[in-house]
Amino acid sequence: MKINKVVLIIIIILLLIFINKFFLDSTKNSFYNLTSPIQSFFGRIGDSSSNFLQSFLETKNLKKDNQEILKQNQKLLVDIQEIRNLKEENQELREVLDLELDKEFELILVESISRETNGDFILVSGGAEIGILEGMPVITKEKVVVGSIDKVYKDFSRVLLISNKESNFDVEIQKRDNNEEEINEIYGLAQGKGNLNIDLELVPQEKDIAEGDIVFTTILAGVFPKGLLVGEIKNLRNSDVSNFQEAEIEPYFKNNLSEILFVIKNFISQEEI
Repeated sequence: MKINKVVLIIIIILLLIFINKFFLDSTKNSFYNLTSPIQSFFGRIGDSSSNFLQSFLETKNLKKDNQEILKQNQKLLVDIQEIRNLKEENQELREVLDLELDKEFELILVESISRETNGDFILVSGGAEIGILEGMPVITKEKVVVGSIDKVYKDFSRVLLISNKESNFDVEIQKRDNNEEEINEIYGLAQGKGNLNIDLELVPQEKDIAEGDIVFTTILAGVFPKGLLVGEIKNLRNSDVSNFQEAEIEPYFKNNLSEILFVIKNFISQEEI
């Protein structure tokens, strides 16, 4: 009887081992078959989440890098523009030296910034800190007169153009085709009319002037130095009832109003004294 119990126990142990080895493996396999799609789904979600997070971080870093590159490019553009401005200023100064204007005048280089819409004025860089004073003439490197300093601020100055209605100054007219040894001096008055227009007035009737003749500044009245280019005569008007001739002056500065101008430091209008 005892033997039968032992045999039964052995049979039960062997059966459990068989079930554990074969039946449980089959059950696990079935369980894995059932759950593998779910595990795969959540696995993909996990991978996607991980990839999304990584992509988000990479995009954020890339955006930060792009912003930094943009800032560097903007700074580089500013540096390039400054180099161009310095190169332009140096070129203007070299041309002034070639023309020997520095021997004739003491000059301050300024830059034309803007033109005011409420009158014939322009704003230029440079003001009281670099020695600019009211009444100083403003010219181009070609010795074309532009106007005179009207108001001075710390870092900027306002220029009253010669076409301004408040501007009038004595001028000398020279014949464009004058080959005579004796120069016939002809004087008149340049009067600003606004909107970049200038009239020539008070030229005696007996004086021979014609369209195309060149108009220069003269030292009379002490507004500008002698010999600066103003423009040329056009639309000559004669009158039988007046002792004077009139005409329009086509001002040269309209075509030569470049960004770089020069203030004559060693000349101040007598009107300002």
